[in-house]
Amino acid sequence: MSDGQQAQLALTLALARRPRLLVLDEPMAMLDPIARHDFMATVVRRGGRLPAD
Repeated sequence: MSDGQQAQLALTLALARRPRLLVLDEPMAMLDPIARHDFMATVVRRGGRLPAD
């Protein structure tokens, strides 16, 4: 399993628990551009906020 796939799995498992607060340190560092987009869309869809760059 690649580093990117491991990161996707870890994020999926974290979000599956539906935490009230999820603190992530560089959550998209190992993701490819498509996976980054999907991750950001999922966070926003679940009511989260993304930091401004």
